[in-house]
Amino acid sequence: MTLTKKSEGIYTDDSKIQILNKIDAIIFDCDGVLIDITKSYDLAIIQTTQYVLENLAK
Repeated sequence: MTLTKKSEGIYTDDSKIQILNKIDAIIFDCDGVLIDITKSYDLAIIQTTQYVLENLAK
């Protein structure tokens, strides 16, 4: 994989550039209205809490 820096903090995989050029838009479902994220959200909270308690709260 070869990455090219497009701007500050933005890199692209050169092998995927043709696919990226075909994309017209990206939709971010930040509030879970379009897709039910209940299970993944709950899992993320559990894993984050577990990490904090195991690694940062020593």
